[in-house]
Amino acid sequence: MTYLRFVNITMLILVVALQFRLWSDEGGIPQIWDLTKSTAEQRAENEKLQALNNKLRATTQNLQNRTEELEGLARSRQGLIKEGESFFLIVYEKDPAPEKPEPRAKDTPIDNNFSFPPLSSTEEEKAKQLDAEVDEVEISPSS
Repeated sequence: MTYLRFVNITMLILVVALQFRLWSDEGGIPQIWDLTKSTAEQRAENEKLQALNNKLRATTQNLQNRTEELEGLARSRQGLIKEGESFFLIVYEKDPAPEKPEPRAKDTPIDNNFSFPPLSSTEEEKAKQLDAEVDEVEISPSS
C-alpha cells in the first residue's frame, strides 16, 4: 500500500509541476493567447495596408496611362507651360464688371471720412516685393 501511495503522490506532484509550467513559463498558454491576439491585429493592419497599396498602384497606373491628366496636374499644381506656348497675364486696371452696391437701410449713416489703417512695416515690405515681382514679369508677343 505504501508503494501505491508513493506512486500516487509522485504522479500528483508531476502533474502539478507540468501544469505550473504550462500556465506560467514562456511558451505556455498565456503567451500563446497573446501571440494569437497580436497575429490577428497584425493581419488586420496588413489588410489595411494592402488596400492602400492597391489604391496607390491603381492611381500610379492611371497616371502612367493618361498623360493628359498628368500634364493637367503639372499645369495646375506647378504652373508649368508647354514648350512653344506663351503665357499671358492679364491685369485689369479697373474691375471689368463692377457689381451694383447693395441697398442700404435708410437709417444707416454714410461715413465719408473712412480711411484704411496704415500698413505695418512687414505688410509694406510684402507689398513692395509683390510690386517688384509683377514688374519683372515679361510678356512676350505670340508668334
